[in-house]
Amino acid sequence: MREKINSWSFFLSIICLVSYLAMPYWIEIYRHIHMISVPDAFNIVYILSLTTLILGIIGLTGKKNLKSISRGTVTILITFCITGFLSFLMWIQQSFLF
Repeated sequence: MREKINSWSFFLSIICLVSYLAMPYWIEIYRHIHMISVPDAFNIVYILSLTTLILGIIGLTGKKNLKSISRGTVTILITFCITGFLSFLMWIQQSFLF
């Protein structure tokens, strides 16, 4: 079960990375459909990366081979960086009320 969690968290971390890089384009799409109430792009990627980080930590426990350990480590590093950077951006946004 934890091997599947590790694999899924790796694929979700790739999705988080792609979503993070595509976020400026999401904001442009949201401006065009501003009448629809949709969550902010930062919040979507933040929640996805935080969930992936937790799943990556759970999936890393009890690994025996090098491939699973390296995949789990890459997952945790990618999602930790994205989550940390988005947390910092949200803190700056709330502090200065942009």
